[in-house]
Amino acid sequence: MFKSSQLTDTYFIADLYREMTDQVDNVTFYIKCPHQVVIEQIKHYLRRFFDKADCQIAYEKNCASMAVNNILASKSGSVYRVIEETNYKQKVIFQSGSFTN
Repeated sequence: MFKSSQLTDTYFIADLYREMTDQVDNVTFYIKCPHQVVIEQIKHYLRRFFDKADCQIAYEKNCASMAVNNILASKSGSVYRVIEETNYKQKVIFQSGSFTN
């Protein structure tokens, strides 16, 4: 997870967990940003990124995500969820930096 050093409450999250039946290496990306101006600037690029992917599974937009809230409520290095089928303990790793203008 990356936290913007320039914009408040703005995050880019990449979930790299590979499920047991995943044969195409799915990656889930989340963006949390309360700044509508920024969302308007990037939404075209996000959609285009998805449209160019070799394997398109799902594209979602919403104003609240339980997954994002669970990740943000975790401390860096801590387990934020346990995958029941494999007992895999997924951790959150925080990074801070400038990923937006």
